[in-house]
Amino acid sequence: MSEENISDHLSVAMTTETDDVQTTAGGTGPASSSSELLLYFRCAVVFTGVFGAAANALIAYAMIASKQHKKQLLIFNQNIFDLCSCLLPCHNLHTEALQHLYDWHAWLLAVYDAAQ
Repeated sequence: MSEENISDHLSVAMTTETDDVQTTAGGTGPASSSSELLLYFRCAVVFTGVFGAAANALIAYAMIASKQHKKQLLIFNQNIFDLCSCLLPCHNLHTEALQHLYDWHAWLLAVYDAAQ
């Protein structure tokens, strides 16, 4: 191919705008919406938190059972901090989900009271 064809092709590719994708619900939007990305991010946080907490709990149990937590105090403290840092994001997401459930429940009770 000549240099002219390559540069024409690249300029067309760089100036082409992306189109919105038609969804099955009838609305238009980008192919991956922000709510889907947020869901994947939250799933990754829960996955990392649960398995990280399990691994750190197993290590803490092994250190306590072998009485190494007294000899290796800095490693034991770091492990406990890691355990807490794995559990806190999961706890925050759980609390947020419960808040949404509570809001939905309050809305449902308000609709029920209005119907009577």
